[in-house]
Amino acid sequence: MNLFLRLYADCESEEQAQLIAGRVCLALSHFSPSAFAPPKPYWKLVDQYEFTYTLQPPTVQSFGSLIEESSGGWSQQVAGVEASAIWRRQGDHILLVPEVSWANVELHETAP
Repeated sequence: MNLFLRLYADCESEEQAQLIAGRVCLALSHFSPSAFAPPKPYWKLVDQYEFTYTLQPPTVQSFGSLIEESSGGWSQQVAGVEASAIWRRQGDHILLVPEVSWANVELHETAP
């Protein structure tokens, strides 16, 4: 199984992206995050950067715990042991750090 998190955050520079990445990793520390790729500008929106992580342990419980990191804003799909959810900033909901505007988390089986 893999637990994968992609998020987009309000960000205007590489330096700011590095600061946000540090704060996100601190907020995710109980999931032992490892960066899947370095932060990079999101090609669709110039004021957003993309951050991607793999999280541990890759379990249904970890997936649920990550969903609980925000008081709302998620839409979820579950199929057996695989699950995915999308979070959109709305109202006063925050996910991990205030700059995060959108996130996708996936729990899926890996190919043998």
